[in-house]
Amino acid sequence: MNEQLYQLNSLINWYKSLSLNDLELMNKPIAEGKFSVKENIAHLYRWDEFLLNVGIPSIIESGKIDFPNFHDYNHESAKLVSEKGIEEVITQAIKTRENLVKCFNDYQEFAQKEISMNGKTHIPNTDQHFTFYYLIEDFSEHDQHHKKQIEDFLHIQSSSRAN
Repeated sequence: MNEQLYQLNSLINWYKSLSLNDLELMNKPIAEGKFSVKENIAHLYRWDEFLLNVGIPSIIESGKIDFPNFHDYNHESAKLVSEKGIEEVITQAIKTRENLVKCFNDYQEFAQKEISMNGKTHIPNTDQHFTFYYLIEDFSEHDQHHKKQIEDFLHIQSSSRAN
């Protein structure tokens, strides 16, 4: 579990490393039909907030977590930051992630606790139970997916401007 906590915590330093020199770039969609860098960061921190305020308390109390509709929740996240600056969004993301890492660390004794996710008890295509540890691992992979999307976008933008 420590590796997953390390991965979750590493996103904080990544947020801090983002260059804010080009604010217009932070509001540009990373691909056609996709969210901007700012909206992607909001997407990540809003899921952190969901885990902190709803998901983890529900797991501790009842051993289950029920996620909202992903599509709706993600679009709501983008709308919530439409009038905010990237600095404010990153500050909120860092604060929320610090709280999430602390929370996961505080509840390590639940790492192997079997849980249900949206009424399901087993990981698709396996016979393994969902666990608190699996949830942390899944969110860490989700972070890495969006981090790579953003890094690829920023690299392409940087390369095209250099030419």
